[in-house]
Amino acid sequence: MVASAFTCLIAIATSVGAAQLKEARVTQIVNDVKLLAQQAAPRPAVVSDLVRTGTAVRTGTQSRSELTFADLTITRLGANTIFSFNEGTREMNLINGAILFQVPKGSGGLTIKTAAVTAAITGTTGIGEFHPATSRNALPFSKWLCLEGTFHLILPNGQSVEVGPGKMVTTDGKSFSKVLNFDIATLVSSSLFFTGFDKPLASLDLIVLEEQKQLALQLASGFVNTTTQNPLDLTRVVDVISQATTAIATSTSTPTTPTPTPTPTPTPIPTPSKFGTPSVISSPVPYVITSGTTITTDPTITTNGVTDFGKIWRGSAIDGPLSAFIFGSTSAFDTAIGLDARAEKVAGSGVVFTFTSLELTGNPTVSTTNGEINLALVGVNGITSGGPGGPLTFAGISTLLLATQDGSINLGSEISFSGFQHLVFYARGAGSNLTFASPVSATIQLILFAEGNIQVSSVDATLTAERIKLLAGDSITLDATLTAQRIKLLAGDSITLDGGTCDAGRTFLALIDGSGTITFNNASVHADVLKVGALGTNGVLNIGGGTLSADTALKLYAPGSNGQLNFISNVTLGGAAAKILAADSVTIFNSVVVTIGGTNAADVYTNHANYTGSGGNNSTTGTFAGAGANNPQPLSSAPSFDDPPLSPTTVTSSTTVTSVTSGSTVTSSGTTGATSGSNITSGKKTISTINVSSSDQLLSLLDGAAPGPGGKITIPASNTTSNWRNSSRINAAGRLKADRDAASPGRRLL
Repeated sequence: MVASAFTCLIAIATSVGAAQLKEARVTQIVNDVKLLAQQAAPRPAVVSDLVRTGTAVRTGTQSRSELTFADLTITRLGANTIFSFNEGTREMNLINGAILFQVPKGSGGLTIKTAAVTAAITGTTGIGEFHPATSRNALPFSKWLCLEGTFHLILPNGQSVEVGPGKMVTTDGKSFSKVLNFDIATLVSSSLFFTGFDKPLASLDLIVLEEQKQLALQLASGFVNTTTQNPLDLTRVVDVISQATTAIATSTSTPTTPTPTPTPTPTPIPTPSKFGTPSVISSPVPYVITSGTTITTDPTITTNGVTDFGKIWRGSAIDGPLSAFIFGSTSAFDTAIGLDARAEKVAGSGVVFTFTSLELTGNPTVSTTNGEINLALVGVNGITSGGPGGPLTFAGISTLLLATQDGSINLGSEISFSGFQHLVFYARGAGSNLTFASPVSATIQLILFAEGNIQVSSVDATLTAERIKLLAGDSITLDATLTAQRIKLLAGDSITLDGGTCDAGRTFLALIDGSGTITFNNASVHADVLKVGALGTNGVLNIGGGTLSADTALKLYAPGSNGQLNFISNVTLGGAAAKILAADSVTIFNSVVVTIGGTNAADVYTNHANYTGSGGNNSTTGTFAGAGANNPQPLSSAPSFDDPPLSPTTVTSSTTVTSVTSGSTVTSSGTTGATSGSNITSGKKTISTINVSSSDQLLSLLDGAAPGPGGKITIPASNTTSNWRNSSRINAAGRLKADRDAASPGRRLL
């Protein structure tokens, strides 16, 4: 009879007129939250994910989440909780853990089921906790608390109980405990179900009303107990540690006046150590850096009055490699791009803040007093931008690293960057892309890394720096204006310049070492030395319109056994530079004209000269014009892509670069001055000599040089482009390693 009556209660709680539960939206995530779909591997949940029937939600340690249904029913999940619901009904399943439920009045109510007890709820806010039986605990344990409204509990044997505001009950699935009181105000002010979420519950006013009623009853009885211990372990309720032994509460009988106890002095929360492994700032998601954000590199970050803490990386000798410090481990791609080698070479240190995800909407205030001048902001799952935006300078910061651990970066034109010594973006993780439309100016070095693709849009992005480097594991697509002394584009699959302008005062290098494709579509590129190489066995270099010009040297190479250099639209190879075209096949498509600027004909090295005139085989109607081209020579006779050879050799020359103390000091005995930071000597103690016949050769040497102690510059024995591919995509250990620039006065993170 009891069971039959309670069945009626459940029917009332889930009346036919109520909207059925079809799906819930994830509205907040803290730390580790996963979706467990049937017949699918668990995947991390993200805000706005839709959860439907057949999918459970699981939280990890020190994690929590919030689900909101269409009727505004809200379920908040504590740590180590597994929860699901049944579509087409108003039934929820608490498999293990703790939840807070808020069911709006008039919504039709719902039923929460566990393996030991069922709750029938109508217009109520409460907390339920359930743990199944284990080898250590033969019986299950469940605890239920009501904050406002009422709900009913029923056991499989038919026993039932009503729970009202400020009341709690526990059960082992066989019987109920005595109904006990708990202090609503204490729970609300202490439980992470309230303090650990961004937005207040819609029913908070109703809960406060019940707090006031509870206090009024205490005053009417002449008893206000300031030391009552709440039945919940308030700091741990969402960590779902069995609290059967901590369920201490007042009984429903009239209490006696206790002996007053002095209010204890709160223990201040200690400031975390500034050293050690960085922890993730897990709320809010995304963390938004605004113009009101304050960053101190001592290190703290404060937004909207909430302060979080970072960690200081003190170099690999103390804290290990930078990649392992900020990402937890070193990936093959980290090694390929020389992340740690570069950071170590410049004796770097810096402060690191790690977020679940990050959004940039304004320029923060930065204080480097007693702190670092290098800053790394890591968005584990991704980095984006948003309005109002504006220029980002991070005043006082020398090196800024914006990186993801395993996610993409998408930065729009609403923000721009200016005034950095070194500005580095790194979209880390397989398939992680870097989409960049933010202007950059007044910067010494700009580096864009992506394990997936890099796309730079010229509609908005004008990138100006002394040195610009783009390195992608997959592809680079560039439609932008780049202005620098040196520009390097390095990719594993393809490089496409689709319009846009690149102006390099010294060198422009576009390089693929695998069987990929480089394409220039109506691009304008100028440099003193311009080199483009599709160097793999099946490398393809397509030139489709535009202008490529150089002052000293212009090289277009596809020297693999099946390499192709294709001119597919009219193009001008301009400037006074010597022009060298080298590929297994050089093809000028039908009706296409390649105009050679300057006074000297281009040198062509190929096994298949597919064009008309200039020694071609007349297989197409394409031709050379302007200064034209010399008759083709065999590809095997082509100069090295990195001419001159970089091993110590004596070559006829008018300019001598003398290697002193085993090649560690660059000196000048001719007309060309030594590079900045070099030691000019008379040539005594000379061990080997490299003679340089042109500025192209000198720039090639210095492009691979590395600064050493005392400002000396070391020139490696070989600077060839081979062996820069690793097992995944590319290997930047040589050419793609860190740029060999003379160390700047400031310490750098990268």
